[in-house]
Amino acid sequence: MATRRPDELRLLRLRQSVAEAAARLLANGEQTDPDRARRKAAEQLGVRREAELPTTEQVREAALAYRRLFTTAEAAPQRQPKREAALEAMQFLAAFEPRLAGELALDDGSGQAPVLLHLHADDPDDVAHFLHDQRIAADQAGQRVRLDRDTSATFPLWQFQAGGLDFELLVLPRAALRQPPLDADGQVAPRLSASALARRLGR
Repeated sequence: MATRRPDELRLLRLRQSVAEAAARLLANGEQTDPDRARRKAAEQLGVRREAELPTTEQVREAALAYRRLFTTAEAAPQRQPKREAALEAMQFLAAFEPRLAGELALDDGSGQAPVLLHLHADDPDDVAHFLHDQRIAADQAGQRVRLDRDTSATFPLWQFQAGGLDFELLVLPRAALRQPPLDADGQVAPRLSASALARRLGR
């Protein structure tokens, strides 16, 4: 078995340190996206070279290990009411064929992240008009999303509170129903339809 050189060991330890720091950001709800979390962690640790960063898959693995050790059992009671609220919101927004995304679509999340829903509309203003007509006061931002391996674009992100919970609505083209967005590693991001979420909730 070959012995690793000191520079290789240093790089492995550095990537692991960034991955663990990113895992903590995800677990405590400071970040909800693995790519953003690893870049924030790298900034905090003074790591500037892309080659020294872990992959988002390594960040997910570190986050899963962290949650298994510290938060998974405690998070379950927090996930349940958020998923219940997510299902209610998805039924309310059914015209936009919503999908639950982010950590609530997983079974190992901390339960502290906002309820993230992907909505689908060829005209993003349709969502804006719907929120206005329903008198939902929401702030608009933008989020860059990878549609495929070669294409990224920025889409509207509406943020608001309801029932004491934070919601985020990312408005994607209807084509994203057939071809969901990719994460930073080029993998399809996990999502749940309303029917799949209902089954998770035992409905």
